[in-house]
Amino acid sequence: MKAIPMFAVAALSAGLLSACGDDDGGGSAASFCDAVRAFDEQGSTMSLIFSGNASPEELEAAVATMGGELDSLRASAPSDVKADVTTVTNGFKEVFRLMGEYDYDIIALSASAEFQEFQASQSDAMDAATDRLDAYTERECGLVVGDS
Repeated sequence: MKAIPMFAVAALSAGLLSACGDDDGGGSAASFCDAVRAFDEQGSTMSLIFSGNASPEELEAAVATMGGELDSLRASAPSDVKADVTTVTNGFKEVFRLMGEYDYDIIALSASAEFQEFQASQSDAMDAATDRLDAYTERECGLVVGDS
């Protein structure tokens, strides 16, 4: 099983920081790229969530902040990438929900059968979605993973 940081880093670096598109029924490319840049600016908050060094209180606050950023990404996603953005954001939202259930105790969460089942069931879908988002953002927005 992957550890929480590996799950998070894989999904984050390959997808959430790298998604953008055009306007054919979804959000506009410009608004989505803006949302991606805003999310990227919250990188330290996301790092805190998955560092293993944060207190439960810090984690709860960080999760609240990132939840809003994820909502912005999903709301602004162009139709070309909406399904992939939804897959990735839903994955993070589920991890955040589980964190709350385990009182933001990362060790208890990572040992839980519920979390391990979630990782096993979502890993392939998350990996595929984040790979497509990475390529799309680089092509459409000129954003490369890790560049801010």
